[in-house]
Amino acid sequence: MKIPDVAATVAGICRRVCAAGWPVAGAIVALAALPLFRPDWYLTADADVFSAWYEAVRRTLLENGEFPFWNPWSHGGVPLFANPQVAVLGLETLTTILTGAWMGWRAAAFGYLLAGAVGMYLLTGDWVRETAARVWGAVLFAANGAWALHLAMGHPVFCGLLLLPYLIWLIRRMDRDWRYAAGAGAVLGMMFNHSLHYGSLMAGLTAAAVGGMVWWRNRRQWRFIGAVCVAAAGMLAVGGYRLVVTLDYLRHFPRETDLRMTVTVPALLRALMEPFVPAGTEAFMAPRGDIWHWHELGCYTGVLAIFFFFFSLRRGVRSWHWGAVAAILLMMDSASPWMPGYYFRQCWPFTSFLMITRWRLLLIFCLAIGAAAGLDGWTMKKRWKWLIVAVSSLMLTANFWRTCLFEPMPRGSEAQVMQVFEGLPPQPEIRTVNLGDASAYVLVARNYAEINAYEPQLGYVHDFLPARRPVGHPEYRGECFAIAGDAVWHRRTPNRIAFAVTSPEAVIGINQNPGSYWRDRGGERLFLAGFREFEDTLPFELTAPAGDYELLLRPPLHEAGLAVSLAGWIGLAAALLVERHGKKSKKTQQSHSQKGKDHER
Repeated sequence: MKIPDVAATVAGICRRVCAAGWPVAGAIVALAALPLFRPDWYLTADADVFSAWYEAVRRTLLENGEFPFWNPWSHGGVPLFANPQVAVLGLETLTTILTGAWMGWRAAAFGYLLAGAVGMYLLTGDWVRETAARVWGAVLFAANGAWALHLAMGHPVFCGLLLLPYLIWLIRRMDRDWRYAAGAGAVLGMMFNHSLHYGSLMAGLTAAAVGGMVWWRNRRQWRFIGAVCVAAAGMLAVGGYRLVVTLDYLRHFPRETDLRMTVTVPALLRALMEPFVPAGTEAFMAPRGDIWHWHELGCYTGVLAIFFFFFSLRRGVRSWHWGAVAAILLMMDSASPWMPGYYFRQCWPFTSFLMITRWRLLLIFCLAIGAAAGLDGWTMKKRWKWLIVAVSSLMLTANFWRTCLFEPMPRGSEAQVMQVFEGLPPQPEIRTVNLGDASAYVLVARNYAEINAYEPQLGYVHDFLPARRPVGHPEYRGECFAIAGDAVWHRRTPNRIAFAVTSPEAVIGINQNPGSYWRDRGGERLFLAGFREFEDTLPFELTAPAGDYELLLRPPLHEAGLAVSLAGWIGLAAALLVERHGKKSKKTQQSHSQKGKDHER
């Protein structure tokens, strides 16, 4: 019997994997991002807030069997699905259901990083031939210092931008087949579902720029206009509901800010080339005197990446070079009237950008493509190119680990954090409190509704109290109570309150923010139609005659959002059927033509 050569078999497998490329990129990014799963995660302010939001999503879905429209655990009751920074229709909800909110958003971020690496490997194939260069571009995009810093600080809201390579790859092919257009629209819709903030807005702008170039190439073809319509239908089908209800929320709570800042060229170069800088290092100062730290500027990619990005200019100035220039102009200066960033800062919806330096995520997208193209164009043996990839990947991984593992921040496992707040036992029903110094995640997990909660849509205000009453307040009478007359409470869930008025008439009080989300029994009509989504300064009182009542929570444009999404699906299906029929007819005509030629012969 022939003894198998194990070494040769392993070597053959390794060669095939390296030839494929994308598994190598995914493995490197996975290794770099492993620290996201350490159990004693730092509970910074943002990590705590996002964990609380996804715990609210989990409790609403699993424990109450309801869609997470409303967050009764925060600030007296506010929209949850419409929150532009919460990805209810994203990977976060699935991972939160499977692993719990403590690990959920981190597991989702890990998945997005892997998807980003594979997507960039796919996209770089449009310009790059060698596998090593494509792997490097993928690793630079998904394992750079900006992602390490933002995730270490608890900012998963940017992760939707990791789908950008797929969006651009599909847009570049829209003129070939309407199916690519449908895919591009669907990916953009997924990004809108993930967030309607930094990532999706930057992606939308980039998609418009790339789509404009594709349109210019096909400006004399009416078929391309059809492709644009198909892409729009795909976007509305996947993200139309989210767009409608969230834009309505932002109409009343835009969180606009006019914070101006200037980043120097040396600071940007340091951010790109210096690894292992602590997140709390002072990075730059805004004109009004605020000092911002490294997690708002750091984006380590390395000296080699910068060198090969500029080396790619040998092929001429390409779209990624222009994209990098635009990103630098937008991220470096919004305080000087002679810079484009000053005026762009005033354009809606970018007025909601607190930190213009987050445009560096788009800069790194362009830089990764350029560096891969530069390495691909360098005339050297393949083994030296793989050595460059290995050295750069090692540095990126080490920087990611250093950022996530060795920051001097408070640490503790979920059990340890829960033990710190052991004086707050779990509650069977929602209990309103005012404990501003407690963990938001712990409060939601134990069914406490914190009225002194940080709500970004209200701006950066931490001490504004709504008109709700916490336990211990002289006017606290429960979560649902009869001000006059008699009532019996049947059920209270995040989206529903059921009760019966047992006297001829009663005045009912609800310890939640009133607003246009509330509807009467059956959800047949708006209960407080003239209100904003929530009114935190007004009492919630209603007069009702004897009978059974059920108050439901639904977005005021719930039906309109469903109609927009349905219209998108119908339009998308119709367009793809037309495309299929057209291809079938063309194929039939070609077949008949060929038969005619054969007959003549």
